[in-house]
Amino acid sequence: MSYDLYGGFPPHARTDTSIDAADSIIDSINELQRTILAFILDTEGEDVTGATCDEIEEELGLKHQTASARVRELSQRGLIVDSGDRRPTRSGRQAIVWVRGDPETDGEADRGAPAPKPSDMEMEVAVKWMRKMVREEKQRGNKIPGEVVKLGRWLAHVHRVPPP
Repeated sequence: MSYDLYGGFPPHARTDTSIDAADSIIDSINELQRTILAFILDTEGEDVTGATCDEIEEELGLKHQTASARVRELSQRGLIVDSGDRRPTRSGRQAIVWVRGDPETDGEADRGAPAPKPSDMEMEVAVKWMRKMVREEKQRGNKIPGEVVKLGRWLAHVHRVPPP
């Protein structure tokens, strides 16, 4: 079965357990996407249109990790979009209400749009993550490409992230 997002493989965090989990679900991904999309489409014309990820999890009996990953994939394909509405989750927090999208315009248009400027906190986290990855690769004896080192220095300088 072909998986057309994330380089042809389900997303994972590059840990052995995450890779195993991603591999174990690959055959059912398209079926799960269809099930979630059908659930969202079935809400059209009702008093409450669309669904939050929490509602999808509860109604379909899915774990959060499974439902949220499939919702993201459907969103990336433009099959569902953020309605702009929010509804409370079981924990009381507000969540996106997902509705039918137009794959001809939704998703693709978002990919071409400029990304919003990351916050200082997001940049600090990114720089720290990059430093951690470089440190781990060095500990493994792997050579770090010069471009990666330059990028890390540039990010730290531009966003004034203090050195470790």
